Amino acid sequence: MTDPHTDRPAAVAHLNSLAEDADSADLSALGILAWLLDETPLAVRLIDRGADAWDGRGGLPEGLAGAVAWAYLERGRWDDAGAAARRLAAV
Repeated sequence: MTDPHTDRPAAVAHLNSLAEDADSADLSALGILAWLLDETPLAVRLIDRGADAWDGRGGLPEGLAGAVAWAYLERGRWDDAGAAARRLAAV
């Protein structure tokens, strides 16, 4: 997944296959990868599926939290984007 421009459909398919077997903690990281590939709908679905794993550990690391806020913003999920940004600002 290092060059998304070479074979984008294969990269997205590989990301989906990784997500099938991923645990909750890995889903958030895969969601960020999806966002970087400009697959925002997939990114938000994966982030949402993985959110519970981070809630019990004090939230996402700063870098991931910023990407989550942007992904929510891009999908028009204003309340979720605002909440993610507030959590990031509190760090």
